Amino acid sequence: MGRVFLIENDGPVYTCATCNVQIAKSEDLEDAWLDLYQFYLVYNVMIAEVPVLYHDDLFSGHEVSCVNCCALLGWRNPAPPPDQSPGDEIMPAFVFEHGRVAPPPPDNLPQD
Repeated sequence: MGRVFLIENDGPVYTCATCNVQIAKSEDLEDAWLDLYQFYLVYNVMIAEVPVLYHDDLFSGHEVSCVNCCALLGWRNPAPPPDQSPGDEIMPAFVFEHGRVAPPPPDNLPQD
């Protein structure tokens, strides 16, 4: 086994709630609805090759885990089928639960 090399960025970032590794930039947040964060670009994650069924087999997705601590963060929506019409293309998104990914701290807090 080799050493894990992590990508680090400056600025406000979302982190793994378990080990505090940076997962996504706040500018890559696509949507925050209900109890989920939806990103279009993430880093320091592992994506499972085999899709898993979610919510009583309503849809499938690839599990996404933190590369440092292997904690399950959420899932990645599968890519659209190749025979889908060009106007209906949906970019695969990464969906993470609020408790598994920590948001960046607010800018108005005093820094120590």
